[in-house]
Amino acid sequence: MEEEKERINRRESLKLIGAGVAGLAVGGVAGWQLAPPKIVEKVPTPEELEPIRVGAGIFLTGPYATEGEHMVNGTKMAAEEAAEWFMGGRKVEIHYADLGAVTPDEVKRAFEEFSVHKTHFNMTHWGSYGPGWDATLKTGIPLITGDTPLGFSDYIEAHPEIRMVDTYFPVGTKIYQTTYLDFLDWLQTEGLWKPRHTPPTMYIVHSDFVWEADYAKVLRSVAEPRGWKIVGMDMTPAGTVDYTAVLSKIRMADPDVITATYIGPTDTTIFASQFTANPTKALLFDTVGYEVPESIEALPNPETQLGVVWWACGPTMIEGPRYDKFKEKYMTLYGKEPHYCSTHTYDSLNIGLKAIQFAGSTDPEKVYDALFEISHQGIEGRWVFDRELKMSYEYLCPNQIRQVQIRDGKVTQYNPIYPPKTATRKFELPPWL
Repeated sequence: MEEEKERINRRESLKLIGAGVAGLAVGGVAGWQLAPPKIVEKVPTPEELEPIRVGAGIFLTGPYATEGEHMVNGTKMAAEEAAEWFMGGRKVEIHYADLGAVTPDEVKRAFEEFSVHKTHFNMTHWGSYGPGWDATLKTGIPLITGDTPLGFSDYIEAHPEIRMVDTYFPVGTKIYQTTYLDFLDWLQTEGLWKPRHTPPTMYIVHSDFVWEADYAKVLRSVAEPRGWKIVGMDMTPAGTVDYTAVLSKIRMADPDVITATYIGPTDTTIFASQFTANPTKALLFDTVGYEVPESIEALPNPETQLGVVWWACGPTMIEGPRYDKFKEKYMTLYGKEPHYCSTHTYDSLNIGLKAIQFAGSTDPEKVYDALFEISHQGIEGRWVFDRELKMSYEYLCPNQIRQVQIRDGKVTQYNPIYPPKTATRKFELPPWL
């Protein structure tokens, strides 16, 4: 009897336990079904992320193609190295657009190409002014460029909202203008040339290109306090083919020095050839000219440039272990020493990528704001930008400035005049003096 009772109790206990287990099982399944599933986010690989698209305005053809080759090399190096540090290896695409001879139409076409590719930021070593600035203002895509002698042109003053930073020269150096005037002083000190007037007189001509207009304005502001009398300052539209009117005004003013700030090859060569066909008793300087002797020797009718004095930019003057490492890699990849155009575009691309990484976004406004929050130690120096002036505080001229002359269709003088420690100045008076 007792045994039968014990078996019944055990049976009931097992039923209760079974029911409880089943209840737990059913409840667990029901609970799992009612609870929201845990989402495991897939981390995208660098290949799956949208690439960063950079627009690079480069001189692929035209008189500055030699410099353009170095610009391309600098951007390629920076983009390839970005895989090692940029946002987990996120891909960087560079969309090159040809600035050619830097005519307004060529610059406009280049920036239209950037719009087609929907670039996240654009960059040029120089050459974006005019239509390039207009496009930047319209699209809001940040531009890293090196365009203005002042870095604070009339255009920027009129449009402070433009999303642009300038990597040209630090605020207030006016290095081209002061170097040019120092050279004119040196000619007099050495007895190589003597002005016919007291005080010495100068006539300045430039086109309507922003760069040239800025350069001329700064030159005047620097020259007059140094004792120069500016007897004329004229603007001619870019692409002018007949300079008869302005040359007539120059002959009436009879200056000691004519300073042409033309940067376009057509303006430069036509003006000089029309002046040398019937010169006055003045020195003729093209103060922005071309960057390498080969470009000058390739001019149409170089014999007409006899006696014209050009400024040209020579080898880079960067020093230090950071540059030495860059130079070694550059020579391994490209078989030649780097040009300052290559270091400059290398730094510019890295500045833009660093701003995107800091912003954590490709939103144009956030990227632009980040440009003023970062500090970048580049090959050419440390880059820190001022929001109002849109310029870097600390950048120094990384290349020589050279004085160039032509005789018998060939460059006969190619002498550094800046920085002073490298200067080996020479000079030949033009045949009309």
